[in-house]
Amino acid sequence: MDQNVPRYVQRTLDTLCDQHARTSCSPTPWFAVTTQAGQELSVRRQLAVQGILHLLPLWRPRRTWRDRLKRRLEPLFDGFIFVSCAPEMLQCVRHTQGVRRIVGDNDLPLPMDSEAMAVLQAMVAHRLSYRPHLLQYAGWKARVTEGVLAGAKGHFCIQNHPAHLVVNFELIQRAVAVDVPPETVEILWTMPEGRDVELTRPSYEIC
Repeated sequence: MDQNVPRYVQRTLDTLCDQHARTSCSPTPWFAVTTQAGQELSVRRQLAVQGILHLLPLWRPRRTWRDRLKRRLEPLFDGFIFVSCAPEMLQCVRHTQGVRRIVGDNDLPLPMDSEAMAVLQAMVAHRLSYRPHLLQYAGWKARVTEGVLAGAKGHFCIQNHPAHLVVNFELIQRAVAVDVPPETVEILWTMPEGRDVELTRPSYEIC
């Protein structure tokens, strides 16, 4: 929680952000916006006031402080917030206090991968267990077949428990790991022409 914001205001903003996260079928693309250090929550509040659809995923890392363990909500991707709006609204986003730039090719904003963003929205909306992860290309390429993440693709790992699916966000060079039950995952193999086919389920003894 932002220390400078009254609790009732913060609760209202949290509710609004959660409602936005549940709107997973946005007709407009998602864009990544970089913010100044520590300004993610401030930017989120301003976007909410402007009525711009946004997503700021949060998580609770374990931090050791002096003689005790503390867990507080922090942005999943430091310095990033996501917006979904028409191109003409991006100028308003650029001029929002605390915003550095919209990720893209020089001055041309580039949209985020729609499938990866759909997975991220589902994780936030359903309050799944997720955390930041290094970009991952090794391991089994897999697809979730059941539950709220059905259809999600990523790299599956069971070597480090709990079992999780790593979803890469190439444009911003970030990734997220979300816990998934092994029995809800099918392993895929990419053919030379880029087509995914299902393989026989492995023993999951290695990542």
